[in-house]
Amino acid sequence: MLRNVLQNIAVREKLWFLSGLLVFAVIIVWGSSYQSFRALKSYFDAIPVHLVAVQQSARANMVTEGILGLPYQALITADTKNTDEEQAVRARMQQFAEQLRAHLAEIEALPLQASVREVLAVARPAADQYLVKADQLVRLALNGQRQQVLADMPQFLAMFAKLGTSLSRLEALIGEEAARRTTQETATIASARQTSFIISLCTMLLAFALSLGTAHVITAPLVEMATVASQLAKGNINQQILHHSRDEIGTLATAFRDLIAYIRNLAEAATRISQGDLRVQVIPQSAHDVLSLRFVAMLADLHDMNSRMQHGARTLASSIDQILVILQQVTASTAETATSVSETATTVEEVKQTAYVATQNAQQVVENNQRTVQVSQAGEQAVEAALMGMQHVRAQMESIAHSVMKLGEQSQTIGEIITTVNDLAERSNLLAINAGIEAAKAGEAGKGFSVVAQEVKNLADQSKRATAQVHTMLGDIQKAAQVAILVTEQGTQSAELGATQAIQAGEAIRALSKNILDAAQSVTKISTSSQQQLIGMDQVASAMNSIKLASTQNVEGMKQIETAIRDIHLVGQTLKELVEQYKLTTPANGAVSSQSRPGLSG
Repeated sequence: MLRNVLQNIAVREKLWFLSGLLVFAVIIVWGSSYQSFRALKSYFDAIPVHLVAVQQSARANMVTEGILGLPYQALITADTKNTDEEQAVRARMQQFAEQLRAHLAEIEALPLQASVREVLAVARPAADQYLVKADQLVRLALNGQRQQVLADMPQFLAMFAKLGTSLSRLEALIGEEAARRTTQETATIASARQTSFIISLCTMLLAFALSLGTAHVITAPLVEMATVASQLAKGNINQQILHHSRDEIGTLATAFRDLIAYIRNLAEAATRISQGDLRVQVIPQSAHDVLSLRFVAMLADLHDMNSRMQHGARTLASSIDQILVILQQVTASTAETATSVSETATTVEEVKQTAYVATQNAQQVVENNQRTVQVSQAGEQAVEAALMGMQHVRAQMESIAHSVMKLGEQSQTIGEIITTVNDLAERSNLLAINAGIEAAKAGEAGKGFSVVAQEVKNLADQSKRATAQVHTMLGDIQKAAQVAILVTEQGTQSAELGATQAIQAGEAIRALSKNILDAAQSVTKISTSSQQQLIGMDQVASAMNSIKLASTQNVEGMKQIETAIRDIHLVGQTLKELVEQYKLTTPANGAVSSQSRPGLSG
């Protein structure tokens, strides 16, 4: 029942209801927490009051006990007759009295309960009486009235006990009040916590139950639709959505069912198109129906394409027939061309052989000319060497003539020297004769000198003979030098004549070498041209062979093209038959929309 109720409520209202329930639970929890907070605040506010009251009560007890010893201290001070100590006791008494009254006044100013105030009303007069009596006893003790002080001491102690009892009771009442407030506030906090927990638990259970129901109502159809969407994304259009409700989920489920029907209609239209039925019509649901609009454009393109293909197939078949006729003619012409090319190749091969023989002959002539050039160059070099040798001989002959002339001049000089030596020899002979005469005159004493004179004479005779021989030899040398000069002059003239003839022979050989070199260069050019012609003939023969091979290949290629054209002709016929299978006429019931299933007739 709850599920049916939730299905008929809009998702927004469901979420608003759950949000309100949660807000209510939060308000309840906040109110309970606020109450607990106020109790805690009251408890913590009371703690300082009780603490101050207890503190002031304890201080009042301490001051009361301090005042109790002042009369005895005053008695001791009176015995010492020390004025400063007496003044100190009086000041301490006044200070204790002010402190006790201040402590009681602070307790009285605190917001305490009535029982504490009743005890405080009793303790305040008792404290005043106690202070008056203490001040009286201190004065009496300082004045030296010890007996009077001791007599009034029991009454003073009774006042001390009465005041102490009141202060103790006051302190006890303050402690009891603090404990009672603590117990009360603790119970209030525990009660508020328990109430808040129970209300929160009930609210959360209710919200959890409503959330589960709402989540089931919302998520179950969403999971179903997500599964269907996943299958649609995978291409499985055979899907159904069974959810029906009047909320947004139900509206989404209806939209999904319309989408599935839309996709099925388009899929059926695509199936008919794939079967060759182009008569189907797709009606777009709106201007934003992109898929249907694309289907319409695709159908129009297919209609136009099919028409063009049919026209192209017919044109292709006609063109292929014409190409076959032309191709047969081209094949025949190519065969004739191949025959002519073969004959031309044979002729070129014969011309190539002739050019080869001419090139070999030209090469032999070039080699002979090269050898002739080498011989002429060798002769030219030999003439140059002979010319250089003749010039060298001429130079040597001139050198010999010059040397012979110098020899003649030196021979004349030697002749003059010999004449001088001959004169010296004759003079030496005369001197030897004179010495011998003088030695003979001297007798025995001049014997040794006569020996020397004789030797000098012998030496002079030998010198004369030697000079005569040298003079004869010099005459022969001069005659031979004259003959040598004549011979060298004749050799020089012969060398000049030979050099002139060698120069003329060299000029003739150079002219012959130049002519031979020019002839060799011409023959080399002829040989080079013959080789180039041979290379050209080789290239022409190779080209003719390539043309012959290409012609043969062209014949084979034309045959293959003819076979391919025939195959294309068969393909064109097949294409024409396939295109004619498509149905292009649109019947009246062939429309397809996203709301109605397409008609399959016709």
